[in-house]
Amino acid sequence: MACLLPSLTSKEYHALWKELADSRQSLVAPDGRVPEVAIELLKYLDDGDNPDTFTDDIFRAGLVANQVSKGKFTAFRKLEESLSTHLEAKFPEEWQEYQTLRKGDE
Repeated sequence: MACLLPSLTSKEYHALWKELADSRQSLVAPDGRVPEVAIELLKYLDDGDNPDTFTDDIFRAGLVANQVSKGKFTAFRKLEESLSTHLEAKFPEEWQEYQTLRKGDE
């Protein structure tokens, strides 16, 4: 089995080891925490994709999720308005009592 490391002196190995340790320290935040990297990003990189594309994909997915949430919110708001209109027309006295109670809760 061939050795994968080049033939270096102990001083050269020590210098490389120190360089590696120094580069590791540059990754550590001043408070001692190592930055977190999303597993999805690492998988993306392993597949040979561009990290900028990953960021763009995540951003677009967030926009889509936001639009879905906005659509649900709008649908519920319209449902509430529709129910309010129908209830007020069918049960005016109860509706008035409900509005009075609701104002008391605010």
